[in-house]
Amino acid sequence: MNAAAWPSAHLPPLVNVAHQHLHHETISFQPDPAAMRLCAMYTGVGLDHLGGEEPIALVYERDTAETTGALMGWMNDNWEAEHFVGALLTTRRFIFGNLDPVVFPLEGIHTVELKGGLMSGLQLQGVDVNGQVQRKKEAFDSQQQLASFFNVLCQMHPQQRPVHPATTELASVTPQDPTGVEAALAALQTRPPTLVDPRVPLLLQLVRSALQQGMPVDAGLDMVRRIALFDRNQRCGRGQSQGFWLSPLDGDDFECIAAVEFQQCTRRFVDHQGQLHLEFRWDSSLAQAAASNAAGYAATAVFGVGWSETPTTTTATFQVRRQGPISTFQVRACSGDRFTVLPRGDDMGFLQDAHEAIATQEARALLMRAIFGGQNPLGQLLSVHHQELQHRAQQLLGHADLHAFYP
Repeated sequence: MNAAAWPSAHLPPLVNVAHQHLHHETISFQPDPAAMRLCAMYTGVGLDHLGGEEPIALVYERDTAETTGALMGWMNDNWEAEHFVGALLTTRRFIFGNLDPVVFPLEGIHTVELKGGLMSGLQLQGVDVNGQVQRKKEAFDSQQQLASFFNVLCQMHPQQRPVHPATTELASVTPQDPTGVEAALAALQTRPPTLVDPRVPLLLQLVRSALQQGMPVDAGLDMVRRIALFDRNQRCGRGQSQGFWLSPLDGDDFECIAAVEFQQCTRRFVDHQGQLHLEFRWDSSLAQAAASNAAGYAATAVFGVGWSETPTTTTATFQVRRQGPISTFQVRACSGDRFTVLPRGDDMGFLQDAHEAIATQEARALLMRAIFGGQNPLGQLLSVHHQELQHRAQQLLGHADLHAFYP
């Protein structure tokens, strides 16, 4: 959340204190969207996008592991594992720590202490979001600045600490703009380009053109709200509701994109609470294992240390809930030879890839709905040839570059 969102004389106390004390090269008031998504992934905590929660400052002390990851069995991934080390201050919470975080509501933080010596770090004590008394210490390069901020925060009345949103609506509707599409497009113009996903304005422009060509207002409003949630997921990290990740798609469309991305579903059932469970399972190829083994044998010859790999099975399970017009989900993954880096048992490499892949498919699903409407099953629309899709988009906009959806 940028201080420019308010007139200088009307800054909320929390934002004012943050901008006075949190000056460090690792602290950003306009966090990089990729860093925000990584923060959500590593902490397992998403913002309440449906309740108007916004980030204020991200502490991001980046760490990457490439060679270490390879030696620990990630050879079949071919990616550089990026780790999140930091913390997040939002309009209502402080998410403290990365792999095993404590989440403090701002009004629940009681004391702050800056520890010195070999066990130096910033220590907070208070009541967490679950009502449990917690004491948590983490070492940060910016811990001096954070301690200064929390010393002031602890002197504020607890009820003055959170910033309450002016609205929790995903679309800003007026009689002149009954779907909120014009307001949404105007809001994008006030952001730095780095905070605008190029797919979002194109989706909104398609909806605006579709409305001009007869799309019902209710359908247009529904699309604007879904696009707004997609935008928040991309800009601020995927949101959460009751521990489930937020998707802008309804349950049927989410199941469709999961099947498209992860291929054959090996198990599907609906439990007694009405929650959909999906399981996808696939094996790494023999060729992939052979390539990894060749590299391992070469390493043995050169360094005296190597590795070997056999084809392994990766299992991804989704638990999907319908929440009004959208869906929420949990995803877990494990495989036989990957190093598990999170205490909660997730395969971090897969989860990073899976969430990015889901976002890519969500954007394509929203594109199909903006162009073709909501009548036809999404699976039928996803089979439309790219040339026809481009033609239909150009009919709506005159010119449309869909490269951002299909890089």
